[in-house]
Amino acid sequence: MIQCVGLNPVFQRTLTIANFRLNAVNRAKPDILEGCAGKGINVARVLKTLGKPSISTGFLGGYTGERISWYLQQEGLASDFVQTASTTRTCTTILDLLNNTHTELVEEGKPVSVQEVEQMYRVFERNLRGCPLVTISGTVPQNVPNDVYFQFTRLAHQYNIPVIVDTQKQLLVQCLKGQPFLVKINREELGIAFEQTINSEKIFLELIQRIHQEGVEWVLITHGKEATIASYRGKRWAFIPPSVTVVNPIGSGDAMLAGIAAGIVDGLEMLPAIQRGVACGSANVLTLPTGTVIREDVERLEPEVKVLPHT
Repeated sequence: MIQCVGLNPVFQRTLTIANFRLNAVNRAKPDILEGCAGKGINVARVLKTLGKPSISTGFLGGYTGERISWYLQQEGLASDFVQTASTTRTCTTILDLLNNTHTELVEEGKPVSVQEVEQMYRVFERNLRGCPLVTISGTVPQNVPNDVYFQFTRLAHQYNIPVIVDTQKQLLVQCLKGQPFLVKINREELGIAFEQTINSEKIFLELIQRIHQEGVEWVLITHGKEATIASYRGKRWAFIPPSVTVVNPIGSGDAMLAGIAAGIVDGLEMLPAIQRGVACGSANVLTLPTGTVIREDVERLEPEVKVLPHT
């Protein structure tokens, strides 16, 4: 099974409000959505929709951790989480129907112990056996070292398993030393990771090259609903997503990562695999639940993703 690492899962609540206002009482519509989320779980959910078995790993604790475990079971998503003394965080998404805005209220992950981190390394290595691919996504709880994703990537290399990564800041910078196969990051986070303002195409391309210089084969730069730029050995392509009506964009990056992972496991060449990923990202915005796609939407949108040379 594909191992989907997401060390900082969330108990997800999605509220739909007709006209969200600050400093006022806002009444949500009765169809409040609750469930399990976080980047790793979102990736696993989309993989299941695409027919690819996976297992989610990370930290869970407290009553919210229990609820996440229940929802994982209800969705038929395999998991192997380290149980912690800290309560898992909650994320509340507010969808404003009138203004078409999407606001996230995200708690920081609470501290985990040194012993719990050590147990996580053992869980990760245990689930590498028979694993065709690893996805690593998102942030980490407090007290988890910044080199954790580097350590995971190094372990995966020992089993000859490719790793694709979607993270930011020092977690990304440290992880690059482990030479993951593919790195996905948005344009803003790219600048933040290297402490530069991207105000020219020259700087943009220089930062992509810095990632390649660490030994990363494929670099993907997303930019909201704009084209995704893929870079490989001096060549670049622009993946232009189809125009769709946005219902909830939260989790689109996770859906993209899942689509790419599914394509790689299916033996697709990388450009078609990324094309599938972009289609999954577009399909995600059509659904109200976070990090969810409908397979028929993916299949319909995939041929609509344009792939052009980027110069």
